[in-house]
Amino acid sequence: MVNIIKNSIGIKDLMAHYGVEIQYGDKCKCPFHSDKTASLKVYANNNKWYCFGCNQNGDTIDFVSKLFSIDFRTAMQKINDDFGLNVNINTPIDKADLKKIKSIKHDKLVAEKKFQVLHNDLCEELREWKNSESLLRPRKLEDLEKVDVMEGWKVCLMKIYNLECELEVIEI
Repeated sequence: MVNIIKNSIGIKDLMAHYGVEIQYGDKCKCPFHSDKTASLKVYANNNKWYCFGCNQNGDTIDFVSKLFSIDFRTAMQKINDDFGLNVNINTPIDKADLKKIKSIKHDKLVAEKKFQVLHNDLCEELREWKNSESLLRPRKLEDLEKVDVMEGWKVCLMKIYNLECELEVIEI
């Protein structure tokens, strides 16, 4: 039932139906925060979306749930009604689907926490590198030609590599 609702309507069609204008590059202004530029990216190939401004993300049901501040089941019912899908929403979600939903939500939280740690580490490394008096830090454009590998970037890339090795592929 959940997959039928999720996959019956394309994310672009769903967003357009609810008044979200998708611009060039499959981006739009995020309806979940004050957005001056298009920070929400739509991934039509897997019916997902991600906002680079507020870090909200999800699928068609998540979008409707957040847009209208309603729970998951009510969002499914709204999509069902608004698009005339005629799916019996009152069928209880079976235990396997519920377990899968909980597992995905847990994996998503773990990935978000790891991303936040990585982001903070990278920002700190870049701040330190920028403020350092290291000879490796280029002062002018011409200095870049003299530098083989900038130490700050090398450390950041090593952190990214190490973190990615720990991450499993998690569909968000």
